[in-house]
Amino acid sequence: SHPHEQAGMLLEGRLELTIGEETRICESGEMFIIPGGVTHSARPMGGLAVVLDVFSPVREDYAELFNKYVPPAE
Repeated sequence: SHPHEQAGMLLEGRLELTIGEETRICESGEMFIIPGGVTHSARPMGGLAVVLDVFSPVREDYAELFNKYVPPAE
């Protein structure tokens, strides 16, 4: 659980997604919205899953990690 609203789209694979008390199976192309403060979890099914997540407001902890990344020299 976190205070940020989270929206996502499953780009590849299958995902068991639990939001609050509801669990469902998401297929590639499906979208979801998780209100801030709601307990949630996700588990890939049958292999890898690729998910695009968007948070509002910005998750400062993720932004800080991203900004520390320095690409390797070519």
